[in-house]
Amino acid sequence: MTKPFLRHFLSMLVLMSTMTLCAQVEESATPAAKQLDGIMAEFYKSVRTWKIAQHKKQEDAKAAATKAIAEGREPGPIPAKEKRPSDALFALTIKKLQTTALSYKGKDEAVRFYTMILQLSIECDNGKAALAAVETLTQDHIRSKELGGVTAVLAFSAGLIGQAEVDGHLQTIATQSPHARVRAQATIAPLWGKIDRAPTDSKKYRQAKAKALKAAKESGDEKLLAEVQASIDGREKLVVGTMADDIHGVDLDGTHFKLSDYKGKVVLLDFWGDW
Repeated sequence: MTKPFLRHFLSMLVLMSTMTLCAQVEESATPAAKQLDGIMAEFYKSVRTWKIAQHKKQEDAKAAATKAIAEGREPGPIPAKEKRPSDALFALTIKKLQTTALSYKGKDEAVRFYTMILQLSIECDNGKAALAAVETLTQDHIRSKELGGVTAVLAFSAGLIGQAEVDGHLQTIATQSPHARVRAQATIAPLWGKIDRAPTDSKKYRQAKAKALKAAKESGDEKLLAEVQASIDGREKLVVGTMADDIHGVDLDGTHFKLSDYKGKVVLLDFWGDW
C-alpha cells in the first residue's frame, strides 16, 4: 500500500495538530520535548536532502536529454521520482523514538514518542512498528490525558494494521480512559470519514453526525464540540444553492476586496497553500 509521500506526509502533519504540537512548543524547555524535537529535526533535514537530490537527478537528466537532442542523439530516459525517502531513514528514526520513549515508560511524555512512531510507521508501511506502538499506548498509557491526540492517527492506520485492530483499540480508549475528552475523541475518531465523505442525506452520515455531536457534548469540551460542528457545517452549508460566506481578502495589486463586491458576476475562487 505505497502512497505518494508528500501528499500523505502533509496529511500526517495536519493530524499531528490533534496530538500535542502546541504542547511541544509551550513545553519546549522539557527534556522530552527537546529530545523529540531533535530527533524529528534530523528526520526533516534528511527529507529535505532527499527532495533536493530528487530534484537534481531530474534536472540533470532533462539537461542531458536536451543536449542529446541538440546533438542528434537519442535522449536517455528521465528517471521517475521516488515516492518517499528510503525505508532505512524511517527505520532509523523510529528506532531512535522507540529507544527514547523507553526512558519515559508509563509517563505522559512517552505518548508523544509513540504517536510519532505510529505516524511514521503509517507513512513507510511498517505494520509491525505501528502495531507495537498502538499496543504500548493502550496498555501502558491508558490513563494518560495525552492519549486523545493518538485517536485520529489510530483511525487513519486501518489500512496498515487492520480495521479490527483499530476498532478494538479505539474502543479500549473510549471505555477505559478516565478523561472525558479522551473518551470522546476515541468515539469520534472513526466517524470523521463518514462526516466528511458520506452523502449528507444518507443514514450513514446522519448516524455519524448524531453520535459525534453526542460524544462531543458529553465531553464538556467546547473546543471539541466546535470542531465537530464546524465539520458538519462545512458539509451541510457549503453546497450548491447556498449563500457563500462574504470572504474578505487582498488582491495581487494590494487592493482590499470582499466577495459581495462581485455579486451577480461569475467568480472562480482558488484556495491554495504553500509548504
